[in-house]
Amino acid sequence: MKHSSYRWVVGAIVGVVVALTATPRAEAGVYVVRGVELQLPDGWGQRVKGPVTLLAPTKHKGRAIEVISLATMPTATPEALKTLLGSAKLEITGAKEITREGTKLVAASGKVVTPKGEVAVDILALPVKDKAVLLLSFVGADQDPLIKKANIDIMLSARIPGPRMTTMYAAPTKAGLVGPPPAVVERISKLVTKLDGMLRMPRPLPVKFEQCGMINAFYKPAAHTITMCHELYDDFIVLFTGAGFERTKAEKMAEGAFMFTFFHEFGHALVGELELPITGRGEDAADEIATLVLAQSPTVGHAAALSGAAWFEISSKKAGRQNVFWDTHSFDAQRLVTVLCLLYGADKAKYTPLMKSQKIPDSRLAKCSRDYPLRVKAWKGMMEPYKRRVK
Repeated sequence: MKHSSYRWVVGAIVGVVVALTATPRAEAGVYVVRGVELQLPDGWGQRVKGPVTLLAPTKHKGRAIEVISLATMPTATPEALKTLLGSAKLEITGAKEITREGTKLVAASGKVVTPKGEVAVDILALPVKDKAVLLLSFVGADQDPLIKKANIDIMLSARIPGPRMTTMYAAPTKAGLVGPPPAVVERISKLVTKLDGMLRMPRPLPVKFEQCGMINAFYKPAAHTITMCHELYDDFIVLFTGAGFERTKAEKMAEGAFMFTFFHEFGHALVGELELPITGRGEDAADEIATLVLAQSPTVGHAAALSGAAWFEISSKKAGRQNVFWDTHSFDAQRLVTVLCLLYGADKAKYTPLMKSQKIPDSRLAKCSRDYPLRVKAWKGMMEPYKRRVK
């Protein structure tokens, strides 16, 4: 491999001062830069110079990060990296092979010695198809501490693009247990793929359809998984047929409630995986995100949210039902109103008759109208840094 094509990088290492005011400003989010997925903070921009993309905040002049295209993946030795970059002034103090999400990377640290002093650097090389990309981060003490932290966070965020959210299905083995039909599993699986294309999760998050031995669905923070139990779907069929719905309608309602439950658990996963700053009840937040997401689809989404609301209404009226005050969930009747209130806020004209039939007073309806855009804005703001963007 010829290294002469990289020797011009020496000049960048020794005296890289990015004219940041000339760099296009970018919103916070996930970007694919030269085939590598990076999470950039708000206000950071990109500037392309041949085989190198410069990353830096637009309102600061100083050393930042270079993303460099390579012909091949370097070996994890100081000599190989020094030869690759072609600088006699570059000292590699450590180089090793690391594994990140199943991919072998090369990480190193070092410094550049110049007549004006020393500049610390961090190096990360990632395989991209049959080639490679090298990230060169300038983390010297002359940097603003906030810029230095951002550099470190960006280096830690580097990943090979690929799906984080996937689905896994295991057929029920217990006699009489049916679980969701293939069409329902396929529909939610397509939603999972769509969500994965919209948001960047920090690690794999499989969604499992399986027999659980109990009627439930749950997000496991330690395992980083969402589980949708076959028993839950069967219980929804029993719930809705028992409430007087004929079989075909009960199956539609069960599908909708099952989808609402998926988005409820996905809400838990967003909070857990992304460490979102939820200060109220986690279960209320999960109901809220499920309804807000479904409210964006006036047909299928609204139908699923209404099925979830029907689930809460039927459950609240069960004979012998007791409200457990220490439970992490709100009472079923309260969860019902939470869902309906958000739907009303999304479409006042459509849901006014339903809200009147529930005898919800005008004062509460007015608050529903005010709350809906505020909740949408709050969740949108929290999710903004995790949106996938391609630049």
